[in-house]
Amino acid sequence: MNIARKIITSVEDATALHCYYGTMESINEQVSKGGLPCAFFSLLANSTIQEGVGTISETYTLTMSFARLTEFDFDSVENEDIIENCRRDAFNWLAYLRAGSADFVAGSITASGRLYEELDDIVTGYYLTLNITTLPQCLSMKS
Repeated sequence: MNIARKIITSVEDATALHCYYGTMESINEQVSKGGLPCAFFSLLANSTIQEGVGTISETYTLTMSFARLTEFDFDSVENEDIIENCRRDAFNWLAYLRAGSADFVAGSITASGRLYEELDDIVTGYYLTLNITTLPQCLSMKS
């Protein structure tokens, strides 16, 4: 299973939300078809390789967004309830990762905050930016 599928599976297992991956344009399409609430992350562009004795792993920086439909002004008090629910989803996912339940390891959180996004629908949410590292894989030489 590739890293994107592993990430999607971890979010869906931890939160029961649909999780979407791709460009913002394709995420917009997926959200329109699949609905809200949801989680989404954009294409993984950069990574670093760590080599051990006979093993290799890869670390990615990932921003995962948790979102719900906003039916009112972003400044409303009711919007705070939406943000709180999305923050709870984010923290549930993080707890799932910290418990070792995923096929990768969660590293440090480098950013977090509120999300206000205009897809085809206007959504509010919460995001986490963190480093994730694949489990070490054995290096083997092909003959």
